[in-house]
Amino acid sequence: LRVFSKRTLQIEQHLSSVGAAPADAKARMQADEAASVLTRPAKDRTLNAEQLKQRWAAEAETVSLPSGSELKAAVQADAPPGELEVSDLRGLFAGLVDPELGLCRHDSSFSEAQVVEAVAAWGAGRLSVSQIETVVRVFLDSEHVVRLVIDDPSGRTPGRWSTVSHRQLEDRVLEHLARLQHRQIEGLHPGAVDAAIRVGALGADQEGAVRVLAGRGAGLRALISPPGYGKTTTLSVGVEAARRSGRTVLALATTNQAVEQLRQVGIPAMTIARFASDGAALKPGTVLVVDEFSQVPTREADIVLAAVSACQDGQLWLVGDPHQAQPVGAGGLAHWLDQQHRDSSVVAAELTVNRRQANPVERQALATFRAGRITQSQELRDDAGWEHHHDNRFEAIEAMAKAVVDDICTVGADRVAALAVTHGDCEDLADRVRRQLTDRGAIRSPSLEGPGWTGSRAYQAGDRVLLHAHLDLGDGTRITNGTVAPVVAVTEHGLVVTTAGRSALIPAGFLTGRCPDGRSRVSHAWARTIDGVQGGTWAQVHLLATPAVDRNRGYVGQSRSVQPTHTWNTTPNLDDGATA
Repeated sequence: LRVFSKRTLQIEQHLSSVGAAPADAKARMQADEAASVLTRPAKDRTLNAEQLKQRWAAEAETVSLPSGSELKAAVQADAPPGELEVSDLRGLFAGLVDPELGLCRHDSSFSEAQVVEAVAAWGAGRLSVSQIETVVRVFLDSEHVVRLVIDDPSGRTPGRWSTVSHRQLEDRVLEHLARLQHRQIEGLHPGAVDAAIRVGALGADQEGAVRVLAGRGAGLRALISPPGYGKTTTLSVGVEAARRSGRTVLALATTNQAVEQLRQVGIPAMTIARFASDGAALKPGTVLVVDEFSQVPTREADIVLAAVSACQDGQLWLVGDPHQAQPVGAGGLAHWLDQQHRDSSVVAAELTVNRRQANPVERQALATFRAGRITQSQELRDDAGWEHHHDNRFEAIEAMAKAVVDDICTVGADRVAALAVTHGDCEDLADRVRRQLTDRGAIRSPSLEGPGWTGSRAYQAGDRVLLHAHLDLGDGTRITNGTVAPVVAVTEHGLVVTTAGRSALIPAGFLTGRCPDGRSRVSHAWARTIDGVQGGTWAQVHLLATPAVDRNRGYVGQSRSVQPTHTWNTTPNLDDGATA
């Protein structure tokens, strides 16, 4: 809103001289973009703009926010005077390419619109439209980013960019993968493999998968397993065969929940973050297992692959399902491995028998979903009475909460899961579940309060809590991040919970504090995010299907339950697009 001096042009010229792409490359990019723009059909945005203006005015009036000239005056009154310095832009650009906070923190590439959004947010109302456009143009022409080649003969696909550092990271990961694919490893001892299989009581597809993992060949191999097909059992037998052959085995995963499930079947495991902090070193001949590989972002994949590449005779087993939830961080291995598997370019075994879902119709529905025929999958579930349709979110979430409470009272809280995409929806569900359980006398006073995602949260005896940070208990043990624990009592000192067969105290100071990134350390476990439960199994699952449920999350959410999953929809049935 505040117009700066002609120094904006000087900044652009200065940065272009030190950080821009070569002139011919820049000219080609600009020509490509111009050609792309020229081929796009003209759009009449008048009506949409007027609708947006009317909606903004109505929403602003609802919350008593000034608009028009009053809003402009309010913003200008707070805007600090001054000029935009070269050092300011250098700091901005450093933030835009930061791997943890920048444009590639969640995705491997970004559009010009995302850069505009980030620059405008950084300007905090101090920049005019022309200044934002200038800064964006300088950034996209700088040595910090690279424009990606998009295979689109029509030229209508908007341009995409990535940071130079992220592209270099991807190149390193691909080099490590290629090196492991060409590394030749002696197979595990045949007698050890046979002995492990005899003890494991496996199905035919599981036995075949173990022999693929144990055979002679490439240092990289994969076990592709849809949810509920017996992946963990198969893996435990493969690990036992490796041990009997004298190999060191270590399993890695992104979440503590996945780590704990591996440990429960006797597989030594830790998170990738812990592996990195411990030095990421492996003994010669180690078999390194990466579980739930679809959740591993490129940056963590680089840590793992570098360790195996540097390990003499080391081999890597990638275990999981490329069709499940993707990583929170940018990139990942799922797309690459899925393509390699389709092209038969990687040594891989695939489990083929669903061992989790008890109902044959649900097994068929999940197989149809996995094949991409989502409409047909939901029709099967709809005909079976497992899809519940509501006109709005409030009706759906209230009906779902009642069904969750009924199941908790029937089969027990530890065997029931309520799933949603966002923490806000989880807290809303938890409030409704808790209110009904309180009415039934299952949750009792007194209470302690702690922060949450949408407001403060009250914790009482009878509650179930989920930890989002490690809690050291002072005796050399700790409660790990991701642990769910029932609250048996509340005192002035904190919450008394039971975990791993013993009582423990969650101190009041821990409860009221926050993680370094601002997240609460504790939340109610009555509802969980879909991203946080991949790999888990419950007797009964209820899924809140808002428009935020994409295809991968929908598949994960509907595949966690032994009994048919009940889905509570706030929108019409799924189509073959990206949403649920």
